[in-house]
Parts: sequence; structure tokens; C-alpha cells
Amino acid sequence: MSKINLNAAEVQVRESRLGSISGFGGTAKELVTAARNGTLEDKNRSFSQCNGCSTMIAACTVSLIQDGVVISHGPAGCTGCLTMFSFTYKVNSDVRNNIKSFGNRRIFTTNMEESDTVYGGNAKLAASIKEVYERVKPNVIFIITTCASGIIGDDVAGTADEAEQKIGIPVVPIFCEGFRSKIWTSGFDAGYHAIARKLIKKTDKKQNDLLNVINFLGSDVFTQLLKIM
Repeated sequence: MSKINLNAAEVQVRESRLGSISGFGGTAKELVTAARNGTLEDKNRSFSQCNGCSTMIAACTVSLIQDGVVISHGPAGCTGCLTMFSFTYKVNSDVRNNIKSFGNRRIFTTNMEESDTVYGGNAKLAASIKEVYERVKPNVIFIITTCASGIIGDDVAGTADEAEQKIGIPVVPIFCEGFRSKIWTSGFDAGYHAIARKLIKKTDKKQNDLLNVINFLGSDVFTQLLKIM
């Protein structure tokens, strides 16, 4: 396992950082042996469907931050799968950490079109950041990348840094294009890496009786278990 480098804007995907795979062909004994030896190899498939997308998972991670917004830098279709977060969080808000008024998640898209993939989408991203800030006045803006912006090589980090200087709040790029990894949970790593790199301040003090648990979709399943301890 390689050390996480918070100086890097992009986090390593799980295939290279952890040796993760999404499919294995062989016996349980062979699986355990290969895992212990670090020789796991992904099983080649001729057909696959219904895989999760890292972009969606990264958005799930950061959209829980109450005073933040998410901008998806890509075609509008890439944002379609994100609408469920607003519905799910709002409907289940009374059982998610006893939050009674969770509200709608604020998720925007730069709506990249064919011309943007030819001439680049940096200007459109910069304009979107400015408009979203003026409309919503968030305390942090997260930018999630998509396959379209990743393939054409938009300078998302540079655009985010320039916008951050202009509007005076953190503008956090999250590199989570769907083609980046076959392991959909790499999206969690991308989201948490961005949070740790840009939002969490270093401290010399440590609170020994504090346990910080980050869980999928923000649901609290730990309180009752930890209360016993």
C-alpha cells in the first residue's frame, strides 16, 4: 500500500494503490494466496454492465457537506444520476443523523457540448463557478470531473485555483472520471482526498477520546454499536 500524498491534486486509483480487482477467476484458496502475495489480477470480461461510476460516488461524498455546492464539469447527462441524492437525502432526512431539514442538494453542471470538447471547456467552467457563487453564496465549491472533461484534458485544477483567488472561498477539484478506474469505490478516495487536501487544517493537538467515522451516504449506523463500548 502506497502512502497518500496530499500534495498531489489527483489520488491514485485503487488498482495501483491497493491492488484492488473487481473480478477473480479461480478457487478460494487461489484467491487468498494471490491476495497475500500481491499477485491479484482482474478477470477479463467480454461483457459487463451496471457498474457504478466514480463521478457519482465522489458527488455522493461531497454533496453531504451542508454549506457547499457541487459542479459537474461535463455533459448534462452525467448529472442525471446525481438527482437521486437530493430525493434520497430529503425523504430520509429524519433517519439520517436525526437531521430534520436536510433540504435539496445543490448540484450544478457546466453542460459541456460538442463544441466544448473541440475547443475546450475551461472558460465554461470558470463562468459556471462565478455564476454558481453569485447565485448560491456557498462556503465551498466542489468540481467533479467527467469522462468528457478528462479526455480533452481541461485544466480543471488551474481553473479552480484562479477562481478561488477571485471569489475567496475554497474551490476544490475532484478528479474522478469514470474511465480512470474499474473500481467504482475509487470515487470515495477521490472525494475524501480532495476534502483532506483542501479543507482539513493540520493541527498539533490530538483528541484521544474522539472517533471520527465517515460512512457511505452519511447514515449513522455506529452510534448504537459504539455506545456499548
